[in-house]
Amino acid sequence: MTGAFENFMASTVEFGLVFPSADKIESAEAEARIMLVWLKKNKYWVSLSGKEETSTRGRLLELLPKIEDAPLREEIEETLKEKS
Repeated sequence: MTGAFENFMASTVEFGLVFPSADKIESAEAEARIMLVWLKKNKYWVSLSGKEETSTRGRLLELLPKIEDAPLREEIEETLKEKS
């Protein structure tokens, strides 16, 4: 039973389900700030890592639950409302 619990805890930490790491949060917030600037400049689609184009609005919506910085979260929400 202890082994199963250890595997569960390792998985939750790895995927940020229980204890989100500060690095993951900071990375999400940095990406959100960049996407927000692009959206404000009316850049609605971006190519990330040479892959298919990604919607800046859609990506911001995906990042929103990961944003802990309240002013940033509010700014994203307001911008998304304005640009819809």
